[in-house]
Parts: sequence; structure tokens; C-alpha cells
Amino acid sequence: MRKYLFVIGLFLLFLFPQSILAEAVPYQPELRTDFTYEHSLSLNEEIEVSFLFANQYQQGNFKIEYDSNVFELVSSSLVDSWRGSLEDLSAIRVEKITEANESGKVTLRFKVKGLLGSSTIKVTDIHFDGKTAEDVVLSFPLPDNYNKLTALSFSHGVLSPEFQEDVTDYNLQIDPSITTVSVEGTLFSNAATVEGLGEVAVEIGKTHLITVTSAAGEKRTYTIHFVENTSLSHDATLKLLIPTNGYLPFRSDTYSYRIDVSSDVTSFDVKAIPKSAMATVSVSGNGSLNFGENNIVIVVTSESGNTQEYKITVNRNEEKGVSSDAALKSLKIDGVSFVFDSNTFEYTIPRSSFENLKIEALSNNSNAKVVIQGNENLQVGSEISIIVTAENGMNQVYKLRISEATLFQNNTTWTIVGGIVLALGVLSIIGVVIYRASKIKKGKKRQ
Repeated sequence: MRKYLFVIGLFLLFLFPQSILAEAVPYQPELRTDFTYEHSLSLNEEIEVSFLFANQYQQGNFKIEYDSNVFELVSSSLVDSWRGSLEDLSAIRVEKITEANESGKVTLRFKVKGLLGSSTIKVTDIHFDGKTAEDVVLSFPLPDNYNKLTALSFSHGVLSPEFQEDVTDYNLQIDPSITTVSVEGTLFSNAATVEGLGEVAVEIGKTHLITVTSAAGEKRTYTIHFVENTSLSHDATLKLLIPTNGYLPFRSDTYSYRIDVSSDVTSFDVKAIPKSAMATVSVSGNGSLNFGENNIVIVVTSESGNTQEYKITVNRNEEKGVSSDAALKSLKIDGVSFVFDSNTFEYTIPRSSFENLKIEALSNNSNAKVVIQGNENLQVGSEISIIVTAENGMNQVYKLRISEATLFQNNTTWTIVGGIVLALGVLSIIGVVIYRASKIKKGKKRQ
């Protein structure tokens, strides 16, 4: 029985020798560099890496991966006996063009632009003549003597002086009401470690230490002194909050609002202006709206680092065909002349002798409702609100403010002035006629 098995084995070996060996032990390409593995990377230096594959193949494809935060590709080339495009390193295809006894080689030259990220260069998805090879990897060691931060920031307060990697002593000017602060920092090198980042308790007069330790054990300590800042504004409130869709009954001390919009409203934006010119405003969640409730968050940060959050819940209606049009088509006021624009929401109207105004307000959409408020007992400073409610419940408010009447603001005034001018003109003409007539009469008497 063993003899039969041995004969069958020899037969199969002679029948499929090349294919079996090729698949079982495929050729493994090489990835080489122009210096030894022990060499650690240094900023701005250039390194050369070569990917070699055997002359026995006719064509192949592969891709080269590297971290662009660490390496910057300076140049690439392919040995003359092969051709291919190196413009896209994620999809390289090569083909043998001569029978010269020369192996293929792709040469890449990199510049070291940073030490944060992966220091590995890798060739993956390697296929030659339909055969797959394992990934080839070069991993360069990072230097062990870097113990610096490249950036340092705090969620509250003002750092003085501005951060520099070689300066280790700072004051953080901060409002006394702040009890904790978030500290963030960026290492110069992945090989180093840092202590002192994250949430930190704040106490005026105390210090906080941030220590960076290199891979070789060398330490660098950044000292932060917490000092009271009485010269900075602490105001973190809004003066104005105007949505592009709908109306908000805004008050600077009201921090939560709700707006309903129709299904065709896909994004939401707001105009947010802080009371203090030194405060900053950030808006989040106002991109693409989902059906249902969406939270728009407006964060105001004062000059001293105080923060105040305003939230708008935007409910996007799933019912289709419901109009969100809350604009006016026309606005007329009896006895007052002004230019109306549906996108202008505030007007100044001259005071009249009437206690209220005759207002005609027509909405763009016939299904929208118009309500006029404040049109009674009018005096200087009175404000009339014309509220347009769209079919989907969204509101838009047009405001009329009553001011002191001026000569050219009131149609009645214009009428009086026009009458006076006309009367003076007529009297002037009559005077001229009488004067000319008397002159003619005197001339005839002399004759």
C-alpha cells in the first residue's frame, strides 16, 4: 500500500511541481532604506527608501502607505527596465519592458516634517503575476531626546506670554469664579510622555505643573501661575440672536428656545452677536437637519474665559406639503409713505395725531395668519408687532417703531407744506399781475 502512495505522490509532484512551489513559497519583495534601522528620525532630514522585486516577474501592482504628518514625499522613480506610474502611490502598477537581468525597484525620497504620528513606511496589497506577497514594513525609531510641547491651551483664561515651546514659565489670567480648567497640549514627539493635562482645579495664587519626559528620561516642566484678571470683561451673554428661519422671542437672559420648521428646511443658521465686543461666539449642530428635533448650541465665551450656552431646539416637520412661508407680501399704512421689503423686518414710522394706525398687511401664503399687536395708544417709542404665522407654525415678526414726526416723514405734513407753497406761488403771480396792470394804467394817463 505504501508503495502505491509513494508512486502517486511522485506522479503529482512531477505533474504540478512549479505551480505548487510558487503558491506555497511566493517570492517576498524587499523594502530597504539608505541607513540602518538604528538610525532615529530627525526633523527636516531626507531619507531614501527602495522597494525591490525580482526579475522573474512580468507585472505587478501594490500600494505604498506612510503618515503625511511625519513624512513628505520629495521624489519617486522606477528602474529603467520597468515602466509604471508613480503619481498615485495608493494604486501603483508596474510592467517589465526589457529582458535585462535587472530586478525591479521603486525609489522614494522623503523629508521628515514632524515627529508626531506613525514613523512607519509600508508596502501593501502586493501582487506579482497573480501571486500575493505579504506586506513589507519599515519602522523608523523616533528620537529619544525630545521633551517639549508644540502647543498648550486652556479652556478658560488668557495665557501670558503666548506659548512658546522653549518658554517654561507662564501666568494664566483667569476670572475668580472659574474653579476648573481643561488643559490641552501637543507633544513634539510620540516618543515622549506628558503629565498635567486634562481637568485641573483652579485656585488664584496657586501654580500648576506640566511635565514632559523624553524617551531618554529627560524632563522639562512648564509652570502655570493662576492669577486673577480684573481687567477683562466677564460678559458672556448675547445681545442679538436672529434665526434665518422663523422667529425667536429673544432675551439675553433666556437660554432655551424652540422653533418648528417645515420638511423642506434642511439647514438652520443663526446670527448671534455678543454684548461684549471682546467675547467670542461658536455655533454647533446647525448643519444638516434631521426630521424631528435638532439641537443648535450657541456658546458665548467672555474675554476672561466665562462661558454661557444658548440652545435652540429646531423641530423639522416630517409632514410634506406644509408651507413654512411666514413672510409678508405687502405692508401699507394709511397716511404714511415708506418703502416695504419682505426681507426687512424693522421700520421707523413718524408719529401721527391718531392713537392707532390703519395697517394693511398681506402674507405671501394665503394659509399664513397675520396678527397685529401694540397698535393702540401710540406715542413716541411705541412698537407695533406684525406677527406672521406660517402653515407649519413658524413665525416671522415685522416691527414698526413710532418716532417723532419730521417734516418729510408724514404725508399730512407734506400736504400742509405743499399747500403753503402753492398758496405762496398763487399770491406771487397775482401780485405780479396787479403790479403790471398798474404800470400800464399809469402809462396811459401820461399819454
